[in-house]
Amino acid sequence: MSIAVGTSSLGSMVTPEALENAAKEVDRQLAADRQFPELSELINASQQIQTTFSGINDFDYPSLSSPSVGLAGLELVSLLKRVLLPAELMEQFNYMQCNCMMGLFPEIRRAWLTIDSNIYVWNYEDGSDSAYFDGLDETILCAGLVKAKPEIFKDEVRYILCLTTPVDIVLLAVTFTSKKLGSFSHDEFSEMHLHPNPVFSIPSDNIYMTCITGTQSGRIFMGGKDGCVYEVAYQAAAGWLPWRNCRKINHSSGTLSFLVPSFLSSTFSGEDAIAQLAVDNTRNTLYARSEKGTIQVFDLGADGQSMDYVASLTQDKITHKAESAARTNDRNLFKPIVHIAPIAKHESKGVHLVAITHAGVRLYFSTTNIRTPLERPTKLQLVHIRLPPGFAPSATSQKPSKVHAAFYRQGISLMAASQTEDMDVLWGISPDSFPFQTPLKEMQVTVPMDGRTWSLSEVPEFGNNMLSHCPIVRDQWMEPPAVVRQHASPRRSYVALSSQGSYLFTTYRPVEQLQQLLIQSQGFDSDSVHAFFKCYKEDQACATCLVIACSTQTSQQQIAEWATRAFFKYGESVSHHPSQAGTPSNPAEPSITQGGSYVASPGVRQGFNSPGVVTSTPHPGGVGQAVVRAEVIRSSKYDGLCMYFARILEYVFYLYLIFVGFAFSNIFLDFDITYLKQLPVYLSVVAQMVWDARLVFEDFLVPHLSEPQQFLVSLLELELKCNLCLQLFTGSNETINPEKNFVINFKSLVDRSVETLSLWQVLNEHNIEDVILHLDTTIRDRLKHVKFRDLATKGQEICSALIASLINCYLDDGTSTDIISEKLREVCPHLFSNDDAVSSKAGELLMLAKQSKDKAEQESILKDALRRYRQVTHQINLELICSLFESVRFYDGVVELSLYAALKRDPQGMALHFYRNGEPHGDMQGREAFIARQQCYKCILDCLQRLLVIKTTPSQSPGLPSRPGPPPAPDPSALTPHDAEKHMEDVLSSSLSYGDELWHVILYQWLIDNGLTERLLELYGDFADEFDLSECKLAIVHCAGHYDPTLIETLWRDIIEAELRDSLQNPPSDRMAIVSKKIAYLGKVYVHSERYFPLGAIILMLEKKSAELVWDPTWVFMTMLEMGIPFPVLHAIYDKLFKAKDQCWRTQDKPLHILEVIYHLFMKFVNTPTISPPHERRKIAIALYDACATYLVELQSSLSRDPSVQNTLDKFQGLQKCLKRLLH
Repeated sequence: MSIAVGTSSLGSMVTPEALENAAKEVDRQLAADRQFPELSELINASQQIQTTFSGINDFDYPSLSSPSVGLAGLELVSLLKRVLLPAELMEQFNYMQCNCMMGLFPEIRRAWLTIDSNIYVWNYEDGSDSAYFDGLDETILCAGLVKAKPEIFKDEVRYILCLTTPVDIVLLAVTFTSKKLGSFSHDEFSEMHLHPNPVFSIPSDNIYMTCITGTQSGRIFMGGKDGCVYEVAYQAAAGWLPWRNCRKINHSSGTLSFLVPSFLSSTFSGEDAIAQLAVDNTRNTLYARSEKGTIQVFDLGADGQSMDYVASLTQDKITHKAESAARTNDRNLFKPIVHIAPIAKHESKGVHLVAITHAGVRLYFSTTNIRTPLERPTKLQLVHIRLPPGFAPSATSQKPSKVHAAFYRQGISLMAASQTEDMDVLWGISPDSFPFQTPLKEMQVTVPMDGRTWSLSEVPEFGNNMLSHCPIVRDQWMEPPAVVRQHASPRRSYVALSSQGSYLFTTYRPVEQLQQLLIQSQGFDSDSVHAFFKCYKEDQACATCLVIACSTQTSQQQIAEWATRAFFKYGESVSHHPSQAGTPSNPAEPSITQGGSYVASPGVRQGFNSPGVVTSTPHPGGVGQAVVRAEVIRSSKYDGLCMYFARILEYVFYLYLIFVGFAFSNIFLDFDITYLKQLPVYLSVVAQMVWDARLVFEDFLVPHLSEPQQFLVSLLELELKCNLCLQLFTGSNETINPEKNFVINFKSLVDRSVETLSLWQVLNEHNIEDVILHLDTTIRDRLKHVKFRDLATKGQEICSALIASLINCYLDDGTSTDIISEKLREVCPHLFSNDDAVSSKAGELLMLAKQSKDKAEQESILKDALRRYRQVTHQINLELICSLFESVRFYDGVVELSLYAALKRDPQGMALHFYRNGEPHGDMQGREAFIARQQCYKCILDCLQRLLVIKTTPSQSPGLPSRPGPPPAPDPSALTPHDAEKHMEDVLSSSLSYGDELWHVILYQWLIDNGLTERLLELYGDFADEFDLSECKLAIVHCAGHYDPTLIETLWRDIIEAELRDSLQNPPSDRMAIVSKKIAYLGKVYVHSERYFPLGAIILMLEKKSAELVWDPTWVFMTMLEMGIPFPVLHAIYDKLFKAKDQCWRTQDKPLHILEVIYHLFMKFVNTPTISPPHERRKIAIALYDACATYLVELQSSLSRDPSVQNTLDKFQGLQKCLKRLLH
């Protein structure tokens, strides 16, 4: 049984327009956040045919420490800690005989060390969880960690450790023990286990393997010292050890045939070992770098399961191409290449690979046509050269040199350069401080490190990342600048490994930079904080302030207060012009001069369109151009707040709530539960921030805030403050009025979003598939196409339906709804109000009553349910509740609840006033009240109708059996006709005892409609005996004073049809006389009650029949004249019929019927003037003469050659002359 919860009162509190207006602001901001230049645009490679270059101008690496900028304290890298090698590993170096290697497995937070034939693995974050494998006899040459194929290994085997020796290739299974971290996440790599027995071992065929890499799907690739690329392929096979089917594949067979032309083969002596393999899992492409700098490209296929050689470039070709593009630079800058890194699909569509040289030069490559990128790689082309810091004319910093280890991903480059034998310098280069800008601008930093760096890598995101569980974010859109998602994801961390241990460090995004500036300044009122707002633009800086201000970490409350003050102090600027979609306009850009940059860059001097040298750095006058939005007038606080909220909802705002497979039994939630649990926490803090009236009325509130903790006061206090300011404010500032409305609308959207997400979280904690499957089909179909935006702005009906379905699941299970009601009231009080809770409890009582066998107990429970339903009649599904009352024979409840609901929906009695005044069309309030009461009355009428059907249904014989065996037992709960009659009389008596006059009228009408005139005559006397059914209805309606125009016209139509039907066998002239007589008879009864004698409608009905049956055109108006209808009244009615131009006449092929009747009506007046009083005749003649002229104009304008039209025209011309004679 399904119990409706009702419709929440939220709809009356928040208008859809307000929510939609706020949602449009979110739309605007999300669209702006996606208008950032991608990498090919940053380096000006997307439209260029030739190789471009940059890094030679001052604004390529702006100096933020200059006095004009004032951001000397702005940091890029922070060293978190240094972790020494575990002591037990240091001892192992003493036993080394042949070889040792070190590296990182960042995907599991481990470092590794091989000494001869042993491998040691430990947690590089703290030196813990050491594991080792000593089951090999030969020296380990290479080690790699790859994903296990899920269809081959058990679920607990997540990774495979691949080890190579001169003799064997060995695969070891790697498993982990997880540990819970807080409420939302757990450390799935807490303890590592290396299985001692190899799951796979094959001979290496004396191939010296130099590097190993793997794909997301579990494929394993190896690079050989012989310059070949190999794959270890394994698959399921028959038997109980499915992984034994393995083999080694050489994908470089005949490599020299395409790498080296035959006439140059003598040039290449010796081997060119593969030094590095790199996989682009976003495009399924494999890259190989050899020791001599050759780069090869392999296509793994759209599904990642094939392997085809595509193209290659030797180091000499790359150097020659780079030297040709950057002619003024030493060619030695471009070789040797020490590192390659794929550029993921979500970073750039047209640029696919970056290579880093020993001098720190970055070489960008494309594998397709960069202007129209293809899905699969077809070539390898150098498209851009980026020189490292230190090459600008005014550069004071040193240049990188002797780079031997490097890393690149998502814009950030790390390079370890040898300073001495025992010390490296780590170069960090990042564009994060200059988002939304073209051309590419980067910030640089150097960090000294002890020891020689063996490996550099980024630490993958483990936990505390709202977006880590949401791959759809990267699948749908390009990866935005760090500032866009800095609120949701942790800062990027990195690890550098040397023989001394591991260095853990992190890069600073704008939010960490602002936080450090606030700490350094010990407050918000400082030049450096002000400079931060100027550098990042006020709207972006305000959004960054909100990230800190809304932090839930208690340790940062002082910093949060400073950020709040900075938000108000520096967020007052107003935009009166197209604002930048990005952040800084780069205050560090040089002025337009003919200075050093031009001397150092001949490409700039020649210009973009000149042949030869091309540069991606445009003319200084065009520097810092960003995407332009439409013109707006609003404060930076406004934009910053909208920006922050939109970014929080970025992932879910346009996300479909569910994904449904071929059937509803296959439902998948697009929301990730971990993300879902965190998001309302963020939004709840934003809700407090939004409603704080200081966002709009700083002048009123800030002087009164003496304590920092006053920022996060209770919601009620904030509401009172805002209401006070709304009353006092007069709207003198041009930005305040719209922002005042914005704050109100925005708070509504924030609240609704929080509650909607919280509701979805509650649904996820239950069997949501079952909840959805029990929805109404219409709602369920709509839910398949609903995005979160729709649910938050206009999804009240769907939310109510979901809550009702959830409650019904509890009721169907016989479980109390108290706990779930309390939970819903806590997390979504507007979507599930107190009235909803009352309604759900009443529904639970109704279910208990249905199950009760004790009549007294059942009656008591039903009365309790009725009492609760009376409290919420404004929102319950009255029809459903009444049907449930009826199912347990609680007819008194049906009557009482329906009539009480009618009273509550029309407490002022406007419906009765509307009825008594003839239901005037202009009384909209009365009409709405009348309709509302009718809906309530309908519940009782439906109940009576069902009882009437049972009462009048004769007892049925068993009839033909549907199956062999004895007849089915009668249903003991079914009503007998006798019981139905008794209950029907009880309902009639009970309902008539209420003093609801309008209900009495509706009930009488129902009695009439159902032929229960005997019951009605008991109330009004025996006055209907002389009438047949239709006339009886008309008489009763007339006597009861009930006015329903549609019903009355229907009754007259039925009377006319009955007379025509009864006289069907008579000649046409007799039939016409019979109908005329009946109309005249009834007309004399009702002619003085205009409401019950709709003259115009009756004449129209009769004329239609007259035209259809081709009767005398005079008989209708002659009948009316005999009844005493004045001639002017008839003329007015026929004139109205003519002007209405009803299509029925053309349908009957009688377009001139009304004009023919009018002609005869006018001739009746001409021939018999005595039908009108003498004092009115001239006035009538004038009116007829004028009308005749109108009809003539109409006829003449038709331009028809139809003889009937000409005949009618002639008649009216003659009629006009007759009328003219009457006037003289």
